[in-house]
Amino acid sequence: TKNNSRFGELGLIIANSHKALGLEVAKILGVTPLLVESKPFPNGELDVRRLGDVSGKDICIFSSLHAGYDTVRELRLICGSIGGCASRIFGVFPFVRDGKSDHVKRFGETVAYKATALEISSSGVDAIAIFDQHSSQHPYFYDTTHYRLRTIHHIYLMRILIEYAMAHRDQYDSVLALDAGGFKRNKKIADILGLPVSFIIKERDARTRE
Repeated sequence: TKNNSRFGELGLIIANSHKALGLEVAKILGVTPLLVESKPFPNGELDVRRLGDVSGKDICIFSSLHAGYDTVRELRLICGSIGGCASRIFGVFPFVRDGKSDHVKRFGETVAYKATALEISSSGVDAIAIFDQHSSQHPYFYDTTHYRLRTIHHIYLMRILIEYAMAHRDQYDSVLALDAGGFKRNKKIADILGLPVSFIIKERDARTRE
């Protein structure tokens, strides 16, 4: 895919964390994903190898950074395999792990999201897109001073959901907020749709976070 003179040719790398969604994105964009081999060594460590040419290209890495395996390390290894060759590296992350651990709730706890954000910041990406984060403070956890990372796009997808609900208004009877924290937001959505709203009283175990 050729862009205007400000950008190079687009190259898309899909990490193993959510291949199916990445392939859907590639189909919509009309691009063929670049080949990257990512598999575990017999001892469980990740082995990542770039198979295609990325010289001068703007590379987008699509990865859901969940905790199913070390997705953040996979991101860092992919960046390492294309760094110095690609023109720019962009990260698109539908999910970023440790999002609930964004402030200290008990004495002695650490803020896990800060550690994750630092790992992403130092991975070698120039810009990232993150979506519907648990807190509006999350973008400020990333370090844009000491690394290549310069831009964090925090994108809210709620508008798309509201537009969908409005187009299918007759299919819904009410709006349900999953906890008290989301009640105000869901109340606004319910008002737009002209529906009643309710919420679930949820208690979380401070030790297990379940």
